[in-house]
Parts: sequence; C-alpha cells; structure tokens
Amino acid sequence: MQIDKSNKFLIGLTGNIASGKTLAMNMFDNNLFYKIDSDRIADTQLMQNREVYEFLTETFGGDILDNDHRIDRKRLSQLAFSDRNLMKRLEGIIHPLVFKEVEEGLRRTDKKYAIIESAILFESGLEQVFDRIITVFAPEEIRVRRLMKRAKIDYDEAMKKVRFQMSEFIKISRSDYAIDNSKGIAWLKRQVKNVEDDIKTLING
Repeated sequence: MQIDKSNKFLIGLTGNIASGKTLAMNMFDNNLFYKIDSDRIADTQLMQNREVYEFLTETFGGDILDNDHRIDRKRLSQLAFSDRNLMKRLEGIIHPLVFKEVEEGLRRTDKKYAIIESAILFESGLEQVFDRIITVFAPEEIRVRRLMKRAKIDYDEAMKKVRFQMSEFIKISRSDYAIDNSKGIAWLKRQVKNVEDDIKTLING
C-alpha cells in the first residue's frame, strides 16, 4: 500500500489501543507539523459512508444497527475484535477511503512536515511510506484499565481487545522512536519534546 506524500516529510505515529497515541500527537508543535488522525477519519467513514454501511448491514443484517438504524459501534467493535477475517474485510473497505482523505489533506497543507497517527500502521503495510516512525506504548495492564474506563467495558473484553493487536514490542523494534506513556503527563511531555527536538535537528540538517 502506498500514499502520495506530496513531497512531505512524513512521520508515522502508532501504538496499540489505549496507549495514548492521540494525546502524544497533540503535544507536537502545531506550527511545524500538519497532523492527521487516520483513526478518526476511519471512524467518520464507518458512520457516514454508504458503501461501508451497506457492507455491514449485508454482513450482519439488523443486528449491527441501533434503534435509529445507525451502526452500533459498540456491537461492531465486539464482532470485529473477535474475528480477524472480518476485521480484514472491514479494513479492506475503509482503508482506501482513509488513504484518499489523507492524501487530500497532504496536498492542501502548505506545511512541509506531517504526522499521521494510525493504530495499524505496520499492519496496513505502510511502514515504507514514512520517513520516521514513532510508537507510543504502555504496559498491558495500564492499557486494559484505561480501556475499561474509556469504553465502559469489563476486564475480559478489554483484555481481548488489547491482545487482539500486534505485539507492541514488535512495533517498537520496527520504529525509530518509542515513547513511554505510563508515568503521567509531565513524563509524556518530556519524551515528546525529546523526539521533537531530534526530528527538528534532522529536518534542519
């Protein structure tokens, strides 16, 4: 899979569920970096794109809809995180739509440097697109507790989702930078600043 970079210096920011990817991305310099949350784009496509809606209703029928005939995201999440084949089929529909919107954003911005957040950067085969890759990580138990609180789900369901994804150790080993988000905001900010300073040095030669 490829993305038209529009001559931008691209930084990929990834991490597993409840690692704090978005929080970390928001700490990077807004004046320097154009930021794209591909996971948010995917969520929008999931809820608004007719092709996605039809695929889901054809696959699951009314079971996937709420009382207003909209996609029940919690129910969909439970199904997708229990069936890897289903997840791949769903991603096969959504990813091209996400990539198209990412490319449009890169063409529109005057900024030369962009950070693209994606939970499945490696899984999508996008590794070679980026000039640098950052993985945000946190211990499994911390992520499980965060997910339980955020999604209002029980321990077993949260653990199932956490363990469904690629090992974060593999992601870290394939990244240029690793940011530990397990010790609070101040600790996270310091690490983001260190990575940002290194990237600025790289950019400025």
